[in-house]
Amino acid sequence: LAPVDPATFAENLRGRFYRWRKPSGIHEGLYRTVHPEVVDDAVASYLAHVDGDPLGASRGVVFAILPHTLQHPDRRWIDTTPTNVRLSRALHTLLPEARIVHMMRDGRDVAVSFAGKKFGPDDPREALELWGERMMRANAEESVLEPGVVTRVDLADWVGPEALDHLRELCTDL
Repeated sequence: LAPVDPATFAENLRGRFYRWRKPSGIHEGLYRTVHPEVVDDAVASYLAHVDGDPLGASRGVVFAILPHTLQHPDRRWIDTTPTNVRLSRALHTLLPEARIVHMMRDGRDVAVSFAGKKFGPDDPREALELWGERMMRANAEESVLEPGVVTRVDLADWVGPEALDHLRELCTDL
């Protein structure tokens, strides 16, 4: 993963991370819970401090924005981008107290869902290979972290009559 320079990160935070449109036409992003002024202030502080303290400046952005995304103290911050699990070490460095939940989806289901999408191959075998490579990278990232930082759960456990039990177990463990 190529590093992003601070100016590009700031531009992304104000732009495509703040509001984007899914292929379905639905808009997503920070705009749903965070006022633009909060993002502008976080970006300004980040840019002012990133050269001297990149980690502190990065944490500052997260902690400036995070309270606005959580409207209740018992809520969790959830990132649903599947490939971000490959950044487990970086996430742990940035947020050492955080627990990472890696929701794993059956590779066959992922492969089929790639068909016709811009981000993956149409051929199911190629898609399954891509999923496998991603899972291997995720495993390599997770394996260097101390036990308990990453919790893996199987998406299949979250359907059916025992789904609520699995959710309770996960929430208790966190």
